[in-house]
Amino acid sequence: MNWDDALTQEQREHFLKWISKCKFHNAISDADAYKVVLDENQSKNRAIGLLVLTYPRLFERENEVQWHFNPDRSVTISHPDITQLEKDAFNLLPKTDIVKKVNLE
Repeated sequence: MNWDDALTQEQREHFLKWISKCKFHNAISDADAYKVVLDENQSKNRAIGLLVLTYPRLFERENEVQWHFNPDRSVTISHPDITQLEKDAFNLLPKTDIVKKVNLE
């Protein structure tokens, strides 16, 4: 897995090009939608980062992690090689900013 960490997350420039807003973001302004989408994606990325630290064996090959946002805007992350014990342990982590909206399946 490649990750550009030369700059901190706060220092990186984030750009958003709208293709179209989905029904979950359609009712809010573009500026607010940008903030919400950015927060959702950063939360997802922090959760995947936690997985990298916790279960590094899962990231020996690229493109194995799958994820999707649910209607409640939580994110579900899956990996074909993760065990039920690992899923249960991750899902029991304290609900911090990193994992409060994340479920591992």
